[in-house]
Amino acid sequence: MRSFVKGSKDISGDLITRIFSLSDEYVIYEIKTPHISDSIKIQIDTIIEEDKILIERFDKIRLKYNQVKGLLYKVNDDTSLKTRIAHILSQGLTADTDSCNTEFDNLIYEININYRDQFNHRLSYIVTIMILTLISISVSVVIHCNNYSNHLSIINEMIYLISAGCLGGFISVSRRLNAMIFEKDVHRAIYVIYGIERIFISVVGSIIIYFSIKSNLIFGLVNELDKPIYGFIVFGVLAGFSETLIPNLLIKLENDQ
Repeated sequence: MRSFVKGSKDISGDLITRIFSLSDEYVIYEIKTPHISDSIKIQIDTIIEEDKILIERFDKIRLKYNQVKGLLYKVNDDTSLKTRIAHILSQGLTADTDSCNTEFDNLIYEININYRDQFNHRLSYIVTIMILTLISISVSVVIHCNNYSNHLSIINEMIYLISAGCLGGFISVSRRLNAMIFEKDVHRAIYVIYGIERIFISVVGSIIIYFSIKSNLIFGLVNELDKPIYGFIVFGVLAGFSETLIPNLLIKLENDQ
């Protein structure tokens, strides 16, 4: 068992990235693999070959152990969970297997509850952004179809820009949603506020980019197009999509000044 060290390979040829628990007769460790449910492994090698106690104990907890491993994809901090799995597994191999199975059941319940909360938070966040985006686009369509405020072209352009910024923000959030980490034990209303905040940032970004183009500070060629509104919309989407475009623009303007 002493040959199992971080950076070495196990008997299957997998690279060992972490040792969770090591004794004279078993080792629980993590390997490098794209499949997270296979990343934690256990190797049992008793000193006395005929001694089957550890194997018999492991057989009693194998089912729950595999169930927990199958839920690893649901957690954000998988290293912390693997440490807990290894601790429970070690207890099951050296002490009472019944209490070990109970702890695994509790862990399964906790993972599923946290995953449900994460899903609800994610849903609240993206639905808020989607609703605000649809509202802004609907207003733009109505104004365009009815030709409201035609004598104030700048107002029309601003409304279209706001819709473009919202759309860019929605696209940005949608493509990164699964990678985003949502805090536990937080009321869902907080993520509604976060969604409003994200759209507000997108709208502000699109407005800043609009006036920057209008004043020829950047991308002044848009003003020379036959229909510059199309260029405004494109850059409005870009400003809502990119969270770094406007900060970088402001830094550039500050340095130029």
